[in-house]
Formats: sequence, structure tokens, C-alpha cells
Amino acid sequence: WAQVTGLLDWEQRFERMQNHTGEHLVSGTVHRLYGLDNIGFHLGDRDVTCDFNGELTDEQLREVEKVVNRAVWENVEVFAEYPDPATLPDLDYRSKLELTEDVRLVTIPGYDVCACCAPHVRSTGEVGIIRMPDFIHYKGGVRIHMKCGSDAVRDYQVKFREISASAALFSLKQ
Repeated sequence: WAQVTGLLDWEQRFERMQNHTGEHLVSGTVHRLYGLDNIGFHLGDRDVTCDFNGELTDEQLREVEKVVNRAVWENVEVFAEYPDPATLPDLDYRSKLELTEDVRLVTIPGYDVCACCAPHVRSTGEVGIIRMPDFIHYKGGVRIHMKCGSDAVRDYQVKFREISASAALFSLKQ
């Protein structure tokens, strides 16, 4: 046996938890409102993307953004549990795979129930804010670019500085 000491980068982990929980809110809401499934998710250092198996309009995405931010303001508790395998076939949840045992369900009441093994925040208020600044049509569906929590705040700060600098160049109000 050897003693090992680990160091957790809590800031980075929490930012990823904010973004991942935000993805649950977005994916669950898109599924509930428009019947589309999340078929891809990427959580990178600078970008988070969600791919869906159908197209959405800008107006629909603004509605999703409104709904998920309402969930943030409601500060809904996030639950993780391992349901009894015998009851699993009767449960309605999102999953990319057919699962039969050791299934961990993450539930955000009213917004999402999904099989997932990743860490999440304790309640939706910890997500902070969810912003979906861009989307593209991708492989017959749509890819949403999103930022949550402190990532969204930093993005707003950068954009505000850029708008301020551009406005100053042309002697315009922002």
C-alpha cells in the first residue's frame, strides 16, 4: 500500500458541474418541449456543445433559454439515485444507451430525468445563468453552443469590453 495525496481544482470542477447541470436542463427542456433527443455533448475548457437529432429555430432556442433560466431562479434540488433494477423498465428517463443495472438517474424535478454518472451541483441555483449564444445546423439536426455560471459571466464581460471598445472607436453609445 502507498499513501497518495490528491489535489482537487475546485474552481474548475465547480465550473464543469455548472455547465453539465445546465446541459441537463437544456436537454431535458428541448426533449419535453420539442421531442428532440440529445445525441452528443462536449464539455470543453472554452466551449460546451449539445447536439440534437432535429432542427430548432432561433425563437425556439430563446424559449428554451427562458425556461432553463427560470429553473435556475427556482433553485430546484438536483437528485442522484440508483433505482431498483426491477422498477427501471417502468421509469421514464433519457439515456443514450439501453441500461439494465447499476443505473444512476439524475433528476431535476419538472425539468429532466437522465441516466448519468457525472457530478452535478446540488441545486439549479448553483448553475448561475445559462446562455446559448449560438447554434448551427449540424448533421440533420442542431448543435447548440452554451455557457453556464461563471463561464457565462466571463463571456459577458469579454463581449461587453469588446462592444465598449468598438463603440468608443466610432464615438457611439453602446
